[in-house]
Amino acid sequence: MPVCVADTSPLVALSSIQRLDLLRIVFDQALIVPAVFAEVVTQGVGWRQAQQLQDEIRAGVWVHRCAATSSALERELREGLGGSGEAEVIALAVERRLPVLLDELAGRRAAVALGLNVVGSLGVLRQAKAGGHLERIRPLTEAMVEAGIYFHDSLLERFYREVGEA
Repeated sequence: MPVCVADTSPLVALSSIQRLDLLRIVFDQALIVPAVFAEVVTQGVGWRQAQQLQDEIRAGVWVHRCAATSSALERELREGLGGSGEAEVIALAVERRLPVLLDELAGRRAAVALGLNVVGSLGVLRQAKAGGHLERIRPLTEAMVEAGIYFHDSLLERFYREVGEA
C-alpha cells in the first residue's frame, strides 16, 4: 500500500517513540488533511510527542498536505463524528480510494462502513513485525503509553496475544 490518508493519533503515536520509519515500511506516502496539519503544526507548537512528525511534515518528503473536494460527504461525516478532523481524513480517503490510518473507534467504524481499508498504529506495528522489521512490539507500545498515548488495556492484551507476545 503505497499511499494512505493519515489522522493525527496514529502519526503522533509513532512520532512519540521516534518510529515514523515503521509507517514508511507500510506506506510510501502519507497524505494529511488541513485539520491534521493545523492540529500538529499550527496548534502543536511545543507538542513533544509530535516533534518527529512536525519535522517530517516540514521536510515534505513523504508526508504531504491534501484536501478533499467532496464537501457533502465531509459534512455528513462531521455530523456523525461530532465535527472531528477524522471526517476530512475519511472524505479524502473515499475520494482518492486510499487506505486510511486511524485509531479512534468511531472514525474506524465510519471508514469501514464506507468500504475503506483501515490501519491503526498497532496495525503498522503488526505489519512491521510480520515483515521482519521488528522482533518485538510490546516495548514499543509500552513506550507509547509512557509517552502519553492511550490504548485500552483489553485492546493491548488481545493485540499481544495476536502477535505472539502475550
